[in-house]
Amino acid sequence: MKSGLTTEKQRDNEVRKGIKRMKKALGGVKGKAGAASIKAPKF
Repeated sequence: MKSGLTTEKQRDNEVRKGIKRMKKALGGVKGKAGAASIKAPKF
């Protein structure tokens, strides 16, 4: 269970990093919309 939790945390961090990169690349409202559309299918 511990390993499962760590992998989940790592995945969460990766997702957050990806969203941050998208926000930087697209910027502003477009970045928020892109992050939301990407977050939905992954979870």
